[in-house]
Amino acid sequence: MLLPTELTSAKSDVDKRDSGECVRLRDSRRRRRLPDDSRLELDGQLCGTRSVPAQHGETNQKSVLLPCGRLSSPGEGVTRLHARGVSFCTVDRLRRDGHASGAAKVGRPAVKIALVSHTSLYWTELYARFFASHGHDVRVISLSHEPSLDGIAVDVVGHGTPTRLKVFAYLRRVPGVRRQLRRFGPDVVMATYVSSNGLIAALCGASPLLVSAHGSDVLTSPGGAWLHGRMMRFACRSADIVHAVSPAIADALVDSGAARKSIRCFPIGIDTEQFRPQPEPGADHGLPRLVCTRNQAPVYGNATIILALKELRDQDGIALRAVLLGGGPLLAERRAQVAELGLDDLVELPGRVPLDNVRRALQEADIYVSASSSDGASSSLLEAMACGLFPVVSDIPGNRDWIDDGSTGLLFAVGDAHGLAAALRRAVSDDALRATARERNRARVIADGNLATNMAVMEQLLVELAPRRPQVP
Repeated sequence: MLLPTELTSAKSDVDKRDSGECVRLRDSRRRRRLPDDSRLELDGQLCGTRSVPAQHGETNQKSVLLPCGRLSSPGEGVTRLHARGVSFCTVDRLRRDGHASGAAKVGRPAVKIALVSHTSLYWTELYARFFASHGHDVRVISLSHEPSLDGIAVDVVGHGTPTRLKVFAYLRRVPGVRRQLRRFGPDVVMATYVSSNGLIAALCGASPLLVSAHGSDVLTSPGGAWLHGRMMRFACRSADIVHAVSPAIADALVDSGAARKSIRCFPIGIDTEQFRPQPEPGADHGLPRLVCTRNQAPVYGNATIILALKELRDQDGIALRAVLLGGGPLLAERRAQVAELGLDDLVELPGRVPLDNVRRALQEADIYVSASSSDGASSSLLEAMACGLFPVVSDIPGNRDWIDDGSTGLLFAVGDAHGLAAALRRAVSDDALRATARERNRARVIADGNLATNMAVMEQLLVELAPRRPQVP
């Protein structure tokens, strides 16, 4: 068993199988990388199987992945959004047949993909079903028993999902995960959340390996900063590619010791067909309506929103109606706060609701509010922007990547209820600002946060990492 203090120098056993058609369990320092000047071609078919035409009135600007440290010339329409060299990039390109697809062109046979990821995570099913629908042989290796994924092969290792505070509980799963990898013999391994599943895959010596960082796995330090840093560094340096959902996450990975050239930075994105403005404007209800779709958990700071609404009512006579969707450990506390402040007639806290209800609430609202203290690339924010809402969100790196303060949204300091009240006061009173942002925000999400586009980019990365095999006639 490998101890945390051995992470930076440990070597795993070498599998006797040398075939390029299965994963190799190898010395963790041997890595195969994509060329620094590689780029993904966009074509009119989503991975050769689905056509994704541009929608009426929407921009033809789509997202294409460019390796960190290499940006195309200004003539190619690249917009650099971050100063430290790890950035989102957007590229305007003409598509074949005159329509935009935003799909990575895959010209290789199907590959065997091992996905080391808890089945309880939203991302796991998303990745697994997307890759499987494109003909790849996908097997999930999970530390959690629930939920099951109908139609997807799942190997469960252990007796339940350990928390990241229990580092040694994760380390005890390494032999079991290694056995499942050897049994399946994948062409490529993907692990979500660097400091948990990514660490396990790295300790197994999986190669080629892509690890994906989503936010809390990088921005928090369970077990202490020193240990967390060593785990992050070991996992990232063992991987061929490190995926980050935002420039802020990518910077944190670099600070942890990840090689900048190994990082590919793009969000997973959201379904822009499912999340879109109402076809017809709803009835005028007077004041703009607010919605928040973050869970009732400490990191999301929903108490700040409630305090801001009270200030607007008491000091300005502005009675804004708000719906705060989502369950969580603080739901009862938030409901008690609303009752204590006398806001029952203005604030709804229905708890967890089905996805259709979330979409409907977004389409019926005008302003989206989030007081989160930490985020990678917030799907909730992107869903709201795609539905045409005006964002009033906390001033954190994950939000600054998407919001131009004073133009496409408004930012306020984390935990500052007075600052949020001021931002809401401005948002409510400036109809022109909200209208301008509405069009720009949806176009931005389609360009950089489109799920179909970005999942295809992820697929292409995995296909490129897999050992080259003869084409199937």
